[in-house]
Amino acid sequence: MRAAKDSKFFLSLLALAYIYGLLLSVFGAAGLLLNGVAFPQWTWWQYLLAPLGAGLIALAAEALFQPIQKVLIDPDKKSDPIWKRAARASILIAILFGGLMALVIYGNK
Repeated sequence: MRAAKDSKFFLSLLALAYIYGLLLSVFGAAGLLLNGVAFPQWTWWQYLLAPLGAGLIALAAEALFQPIQKVLIDPDKKSDPIWKRAARASILIAILFGGLMALVIYGNK
């Protein structure tokens, strides 16, 4: 009984990831078309599985961002001193910049 419930949850998670990735892929394809960039020359199964990969990566990134949000963004109030708010913003910008730099370095290898 538990295995059926777990498999149903897993399949619904995969469906959610695929739909989310499909939405992201549509926006990505629109961006490529607007910039005049050709689509990659993939086989049919790569086009079929690309939204699943994009959705899983996006959901994992959102799950990893939740602890950062609880520490840096949620406690921010207008009544806090400006140095606390600036420190939180600086740390958040440093984390985002570090992630972007990791993508650039990985992309150049």
